[in-house]
Amino acid sequence: MNAETQQAYQIFTMRCREITACKYVMSGNYIMRLLRYVASTPCLMDFVAKCNQGFNYREEFELASSGASFRLPSSKKKIVALVTGMLFEIDRNQLNLNAFFIKYYGVSDYEEGYKTFCKSVIEPYIEAFSLILQDDLAEDAPDVSSVKDLPLSDNIKEQIYPYISAMKEVVMSDRALKEKKRADYMTMLEGFYYSIEISNSRMIKVVWVGLDSLFESYRPIKSYVKALRNILESFAIV
Repeated sequence: MNAETQQAYQIFTMRCREITACKYVMSGNYIMRLLRYVASTPCLMDFVAKCNQGFNYREEFELASSGASFRLPSSKKKIVALVTGMLFEIDRNQLNLNAFFIKYYGVSDYEEGYKTFCKSVIEPYIEAFSLILQDDLAEDAPDVSSVKDLPLSDNIKEQIYPYISAMKEVVMSDRALKEKKRADYMTMLEGFYYSIEISNSRMIKVVWVGLDSLFESYRPIKSYVKALRNILESFAIV
């Protein structure tokens, strides 16, 4: 682990510790701080993108939640991808922790449920990050030599841009949207446009996970999201 990555991981760990140390009522603020730090730190974004290679969030979440209790995958790489996706959904109010605590921990005391969540989900997340970054689990670590960050062709970009523009128009013209939600949607679309523009396929994978999750319940652009997914999958980008 080089010095830059070491420092980034130390700050990442500090942000995670803020989540585990705070009261449940304040957890949303600290989860947002963690996600913003990861998104603004290239080496961490690159790492999360590698962990998301070949990973299907919906399938893995359903598998983890298929029993009476919530069980993280055995793969450290999958833990990083799954929990990162869960944190994005929590931040976007798409994963209700109150219901999660009741269903998987059998508690109605939300503080108690939150402590269990931190112990069984956030703590393993921190450990998985550390182990893979330090290559202590060679069989679980992303194969960096096999990851190619090839630029997108103009043909692919020209297929994607019209959908992004159309989605922006829908979001901006939807009078039923609250301003905060509109701002969240526009920020995500701008981030996706930027990742396409600079042809960073690893960044595209990370942003796409957030975009796909964020817009899952927003019906006006479901057809556009599906079309984008078909394009990205047809060119093996996600």
